[in-house]
Amino acid sequence: MASSADAFDLSRKLRDRLRETNLEKERIQQKITLVNEMLQKMYAKKPKRSRDSKEQMENQIEELERKRTITSIPLAQEKKILRQIEMIQRQKKTLVDAEEHEVTIQNLKNELNLQRDLLRTAIAAAAEIDAALAKVELAKRLGCATTDLQMRVVDCPAEKMGPVIGKNGATIKQLEDRTGVQVDVDKVGCKIHLQGSETALRAAVEELESITLAVEELVDLKQEAISYLFTNRMAVLNEIQSEHPGVYFDINRDSTTMKLRGKPENLGPAKAKLLCLDVSSRTMDITSRETSLIVGKGGATIIRLMNDYGVSINVSSVESTSSSVEVVGLTSSLDATFVEIESILFENEELEESILVQPLVRNKLLANNGAVMKELQAEIKTIIEPNGGSALILFEKISRDEGKSSSAMIVKANRTNLPIAKEAIQKKIAEVEANILTIHIDPDIIPAVLGKGGSVIASLRELGAGTEIFVDKSSGEVKIESSDEKSREAVTEAIDKIVAENQVMKIEIVKTLIGQILGDAGKDLRKKITEDIGAAFNINSTDTHVVFRGTEEQINAGAELVREFIANNYTEESEVASGDEILLIIGGNKSMLSALEKTHNVRANLRKATNTVSIRGSKDDVQAATNELKVFLNGGDGIVICKLNVAEGVRGMIIGKGGSNLTKLEEKYEGVKVNVSPSNGQVRIRGPEEAVAKCRAEILTIIATAKVTETVLISSEDHEVLSKPETIRKISNGMPVQTTLSESFVRFRGLASDVRFAKASLKELQTGTYETYIELDESQLAKVQAAVRDPSHFNRIRDASFTCLSVDKGSSAIVIAGKRGAVKKSKQEVFKFLNFLLPAEFDRFKVPKQLLKAMGDISQLAGVAAKSSASIYVDWDLNCIQVRSPDAESVQKAMQLLQKRLEEVEKLHMVQRFDQEDVWLLSKIVGKGGTTIQKLQEETGCKIDASKDDCTVSILGENEDTVVKATATFKAFVEKLRRECVFIDLPEPAISVFIGKGGSNIKQLAETNNVKIERVRKIPTRVQIQGDEASVEAAKISINSWLAAWESKNTGVSIPIQDSVIPAIIGKSGSVINQIQKELGCRVDIDRQALTVTVRGGTEGQRKETIDRINLIVSEQQRMLEEKKEAENLLRAHASEEKGKLQVPNGNSHSEPTKSVTHEEAQPVAADQRKDRSKEFASRPVGIAYTSNSKSTPKPTKQESKSKRKSSAKPEAMPKPEAVPKPEAVLKPEAVSKPKPVPKPEAVPKPVPIKPQIEGTTAVKGLFNLLMSDEDYVDADESVVVPISGENNDVGNGVDQNSDLPPVKSVYKSASGFSVRV
Repeated sequence: MASSADAFDLSRKLRDRLRETNLEKERIQQKITLVNEMLQKMYAKKPKRSRDSKEQMENQIEELERKRTITSIPLAQEKKILRQIEMIQRQKKTLVDAEEHEVTIQNLKNELNLQRDLLRTAIAAAAEIDAALAKVELAKRLGCATTDLQMRVVDCPAEKMGPVIGKNGATIKQLEDRTGVQVDVDKVGCKIHLQGSETALRAAVEELESITLAVEELVDLKQEAISYLFTNRMAVLNEIQSEHPGVYFDINRDSTTMKLRGKPENLGPAKAKLLCLDVSSRTMDITSRETSLIVGKGGATIIRLMNDYGVSINVSSVESTSSSVEVVGLTSSLDATFVEIESILFENEELEESILVQPLVRNKLLANNGAVMKELQAEIKTIIEPNGGSALILFEKISRDEGKSSSAMIVKANRTNLPIAKEAIQKKIAEVEANILTIHIDPDIIPAVLGKGGSVIASLRELGAGTEIFVDKSSGEVKIESSDEKSREAVTEAIDKIVAENQVMKIEIVKTLIGQILGDAGKDLRKKITEDIGAAFNINSTDTHVVFRGTEEQINAGAELVREFIANNYTEESEVASGDEILLIIGGNKSMLSALEKTHNVRANLRKATNTVSIRGSKDDVQAATNELKVFLNGGDGIVICKLNVAEGVRGMIIGKGGSNLTKLEEKYEGVKVNVSPSNGQVRIRGPEEAVAKCRAEILTIIATAKVTETVLISSEDHEVLSKPETIRKISNGMPVQTTLSESFVRFRGLASDVRFAKASLKELQTGTYETYIELDESQLAKVQAAVRDPSHFNRIRDASFTCLSVDKGSSAIVIAGKRGAVKKSKQEVFKFLNFLLPAEFDRFKVPKQLLKAMGDISQLAGVAAKSSASIYVDWDLNCIQVRSPDAESVQKAMQLLQKRLEEVEKLHMVQRFDQEDVWLLSKIVGKGGTTIQKLQEETGCKIDASKDDCTVSILGENEDTVVKATATFKAFVEKLRRECVFIDLPEPAISVFIGKGGSNIKQLAETNNVKIERVRKIPTRVQIQGDEASVEAAKISINSWLAAWESKNTGVSIPIQDSVIPAIIGKSGSVINQIQKELGCRVDIDRQALTVTVRGGTEGQRKETIDRINLIVSEQQRMLEEKKEAENLLRAHASEEKGKLQVPNGNSHSEPTKSVTHEEAQPVAADQRKDRSKEFASRPVGIAYTSNSKSTPKPTKQESKSKRKSSAKPEAMPKPEAVPKPEAVLKPEAVSKPKPVPKPEAVPKPVPIKPQIEGTTAVKGLFNLLMSDEDYVDADESVVVPISGENNDVGNGVDQNSDLPPVKSVYKSASGFSVRV
């Protein structure tokens, strides 16, 4: 006992000592921290140390003082020295401070080292005390004295160190707990140090030997078996482990392999026990509600199942609304477990049923915030409480309207409680229905029962406390619910009284009379019925009946008055076309509406908002007035109506001052009434058919001859452009329009149609967009508007022509806007559409452009319009005369009259066309300031016009003989001009010799013959001789003589060549021709104008060999061209197979069908967002046929050839058929490159539909436009030479006037029956 007390006291003393030592250690640590913080602050505040020492600074000060006091220096320098001394003194003070700072830091460092030594001493002391305390505690735990404690070291194999230690030292801790020894592990030396009593050491050594001598074995189990072993806090595994204490079981839930460790003789039985486990699993999908049933409150149910059946149950969530339950255990236990689970689910399955409840019953149950429903819910809960579970009753949500019909009460409960709950509910419903009384009344009386805002039915409910009344408006059923029988009877008597006082009668009424009854006209009627008779009446919701309410006598009297009112106020409405409404009210008391009222004793009212006329009165009078109105508006009974759309500027001429012209027309044509609508300017003619036709013809004559003036505002930039004479001329474009230019506006005067075209040209100049109109009559406009409701008609034209199309109702026209060329093409397509939609109501009279001005004579067109009653105007876009009329006979008659007029004009009109080479004659014919042409007009008595754009001169006379004489005079004048101006072509090598040095030879020749000799700028090898006839002839003879002498001295051999082979003969930088000249000693001259090669010099044999060499190059180049042409033919053949031949009829043209022309190459279409409609139109010009011509193609100039070669380099340009690309390498006779193989037809890419615009040279553009449009109209037998040069780029001619190329002598025959030679 004494030793135990001593040990206990020693243990206590050691703990106290250890506590004191730890406190001392903490105090030392805090002091170390404080000193360290102070040291860090001193480091942070350490001043900057000067580089100089204190002695050096004192020497510097002494030196400066000596210099200041001994030496004579200026004041400024002395002040500078003083500043330096002051600065050094400051540095000295800083140095002293830095030294003191360093001393302080060193002291702190010494203190820190001292405290760290003290800390190490305290730590060592604490460790010693702790070791002694542990020894005392160990002896106390073992129940022995400290002197009895022994140390033992056990060797452990390195591979057994892990099992000995265990996971996180678990095995060591278990060993210490079981034996009481203290264990220390030396992992490096693989030693285990044990300290304890003798007995404890023996037990610990035995356990260690069981580990170090043990073997391990892995056992593979199914996942189900692993889960089973973990069941109920590993109860099964603990049971097996207790049966086999010498075996260590290492199991992991995430692995199917179990590790067994122990002596070999103990592992066998344990392994057999594990492998004999018959474990399996089964899974069931359940809902979230069923999950809660299986788990139970706080998991009670699932724990009970696992304990009762010895299984593992896992419930995992699959989705938000479903789960999966997995049961793992012995196979014998699974079936019983699932039977129990299914039983739980079946008994607790929640069912839902509904019971239909009348509205009155529903209201009763929900009254007083659902007090009855709450009582019923509590009653059901009491009944089913012994069974467990719950029941829920509620009404489904319904809208306000649905509340008037039966609704469903929903009952939710499990399978056991549901029948009990339903029985209780039905019993309650039966109690409520027993107190309901049902009566039936006329549905029309229901409003009286309800009252305004429900006031009546509210008062009925107050007759009995707790009385509920339900009214069905549709069936007239009234239900009264009250537990008091007297209350039910009182409400029934009140309802019977209301029914007797509110009988209903309905009288059918037309909708047009409702306004009369409810308006001023029915004011007296309403007063009699409501005040005198005392009945109430209104219009039903469908506006079909007048409804009377009151006693039977009251409603009969009111109905009689209404029937009488209806008979005297019969109403009909008639629609009025826009613009005609003014015709009904014009004239005041003498207007058409006033006349109808007086004649037929009716009331007529025009409703401008709806454009309708309402006529009210007796039925017979109204019908008679309506018939008269329809005849007035639409014609009939020998009366016809004609409407004409008139331009704004022409309306005043038709009306006249104060309407004088209209009055004259009405007086002139008996029975005719003419009105002009102020809203849309439409002229309306009404009267007998013959008189209306004559009046219409006279008005059309006025329209055709009326000249209008319109002004367009312009900017200063526009004025600058328009100030150029050619700009105004382009805008007028030969139209008979007078144009006046001011700084701020342009004024046009002429026919309305011509002025519109001139304005469109001006707008195109300003905005780049050309806009044209196709005018329509009213009936035609209506049909077009109806047709274009299907957008595909206009979309097809838009996509094909890239223009904007719209229908302008205000101007009664189709508006087309875009580029001029595209607009013309689109316009033709629109006419095709109109010809399809309105057959025979449109036609175009094609006129040669040179005769268009004569054919467009105002008086003549007015005469045609008057005789045919058709609308006629000149279309300057398509160079034709447009004819339009709703009457097909009028269109046909107008076309016949225009044909006669054309024949007359052709007799009085002569057109002389000049080739491009003779264009110089036009300036001579016109003369300076037009003096020459004026003289010719005076001499011949005819009007003579010269057009540089068309290279034509037209002669117009009063009769055929005058024109013939004038033509002869003009031709004689032209011949004289030709004799006074002669052109001579010289060989290119002779030009420099002919001109002479500084032009001396040509000047001498001109002075000798008294003529003017000049080289033609565009053709350098051609000279022009001008003067009087004799002098010119003498000069011509002199030049020919000189040329003959030159050629005799420069004898040569000439051969003809084609322009396409010239590059091959010359070669790159002249390499080929220079090599030939060098090798054979001859000079080779190439005349690009005459297309000849001349070889001069050398012997006859050398010249012959040179010619042979050139012929070899020519033949090889021609062979390559033929092969290229063959390849192009294959391309076209393949394209033809892919696309087929497309033919489109050309409107009203009467020419024979022609063959389509395929372009030489297809142009790529730019990628955009347009719908691909390429298959709806031909990809090649339609209606154009190629006609061969025996005349050779004129030779192009050098400049033109260069331009052609440049244009061929552009992929977008369409080269002419004869154009040949320049060879890339020099062609030598002995080494001519082989042609590329011709591609096979199947390898040829599919051609792309050509785009309606093309880039390239202006000449190519012009030729392309000619092929793509049919815009010039001439006679079928007349051949027109279309020049390509000139200032104006007239797309209507189909060529580009800016090109310098001569005309190409090929003839294209258009589908409209005329030929164009280009």
